[in-house]
Amino acid sequence: CVVDPAAEALGPEYSQAWHSAVAAHVVGSGAASLSPVRLAGRAALRLCLTSTGTQLDHIEDVVAALDKARAATPLT
Repeated sequence: CVVDPAAEALGPEYSQAWHSAVAAHVVGSGAASLSPVRLAGRAALRLCLTSTGTQLDHIEDVVAALDKARAATPLT
């Protein structure tokens, strides 16, 4: 799971909404399947990378999709 510390610093409700928006952006783009989740009360994004076919370039593509989604989802 991954968390954006800047979003988290803005409070739990805001962080959950922001992480959900980022997840929707990535999923909507077709780049990856991930989901918003709460862990110990903290908002996060869950990525599952357990396929034996997962290669480094797949992970780099997900990171790029997350970066693009973060840029398209301003914190304030």
